Amino acid sequence: MNKIRFGLDPQTGTLSENDSKKYFSVIGFAVFAFMFISYGASFGVSLLFSKLAPAILDNDIFQSAASLVLQYGVAFPVALAILRRLPKDTNPSEKMGFGKWLGGLCIAFTFMSIGNSVAQFIIGLLEAALGRAVVNPVASSVSGSGVIVNLVFYALLAPIIEELVFRKVICDRLLPLGEGYAVLLSALIFGLVHGNLYQFFYAFLTGLLFSAIYIKTGRIRYTVIYHMIINLLGGVIVPWAVGKLEPIMTEEMMARLAETLNTWDAAAVEALSAELAPYMLPTLVLGAYNLIFSALSIAGVIVLMRFLRKLKFREGLLPPAKEGRVANLFCNAGVATAIAGFAVIFVLSLL
Repeated sequence: MNKIRFGLDPQTGTLSENDSKKYFSVIGFAVFAFMFISYGASFGVSLLFSKLAPAILDNDIFQSAASLVLQYGVAFPVALAILRRLPKDTNPSEKMGFGKWLGGLCIAFTFMSIGNSVAQFIIGLLEAALGRAVVNPVASSVSGSGVIVNLVFYALLAPIIEELVFRKVICDRLLPLGEGYAVLLSALIFGLVHGNLYQFFYAFLTGLLFSAIYIKTGRIRYTVIYHMIINLLGGVIVPWAVGKLEPIMTEEMMARLAETLNTWDAAAVEALSAELAPYMLPTLVLGAYNLIFSALSIAGVIVLMRFLRKLKFREGLLPPAKEGRVANLFCNAGVATAIAGFAVIFVLSLL
């Protein structure tokens, strides 16, 4: 595809309203193509193997590998071909000291905590309205896979690929509009492509942080490491610990534990301690995770306030028209198509 040539209006120093809509529309069509092809290819592969080799659909390695390949090996090249019609820009590379990097990690945990809380609140309202539970697709997927599979696909491969796509590629194509647009839109896209309410809010918030850090430093490795840490904890370690504790997380066991603590019979305490001894490690791991998560989340609030006071976004080489900003962003064919597609995906995720 040929590149689209954009020029600034000499009177305003910005893109015209028509060119602004055209820029956003290309982004919208690229995102829609990514999601449409991803879901379409996934449906096609599932249908094919359900006829030829249905047993393989239950293989966690196949499911994880197929998801990555279809999204980033099949769908993303099409989206990239559309995005290449747009100009790109990058900021100079700057080092980020360990203290600042650690502060960024604290903010990431704060955003995770806020995002999870918002998601739980909204999903709770939906469950009350629907009269049934809303299934968490990520929890189901991760808990159904082995530790090694989760480690390779969720904690190693996914962070590298997703950071290259949503920070490096998409931010570079959005940066000509301005740093603020690049951060906000790339984070919004990152949240939406997760395709469900459970992940949208924390993915959007952490996406804001990751995009801001990438744009200000020009180095993708910082956000890759953040992403790996978050996915390692939430997608590997916690599911492992919860899975190990599942046999004792029953009403009967809770009742026995409460009775034993109330009576404090020495023989009963000793017998229960011996029974629970094999579960000590996952209990400690889960407890340590909750402690670390809480501590970093609280520290992140303080760091975030300092970060926001110093954060300033520069205008891009092709700033959008200031008149009708909202209309220019949303009232175009590409973004309208993408919004309609995401609306369908999010509704289907609730069924």
